Amino acid sequence: MSRTITRFKVKDFDTFKHAFAQGVALRQAHGGQGAQLFHNSSDPHDVLLIIEWTNLEQARAFLGSGELRQRQQEAGVLGPPELYDEVESYPA
Repeated sequence: MSRTITRFKVKDFDTFKHAFAQGVALRQAHGGQGAQLFHNSSDPHDVLLIIEWTNLEQARAFLGSGELRQRQQEAGVLGPPELYDEVESYPA
């Protein structure tokens, strides 16, 4: 299992949150196993997602897809997201 962290700005957090919640089946179809959604406590337009994936190659293919870009645009994502891949995990 792999994780990605994605950071971006949104026009309206509640609109984005609703759209993200509606995308569960789409993420699962591309190997999504679960997700955590955060926003900056001083700027709710600054969003961070941590998503667990079956494998990183499948995640990258989905995250670079035109279908996802279209859904992000409809959800109010501003500009291209910054994507961070998990490199390694360490014990606490």
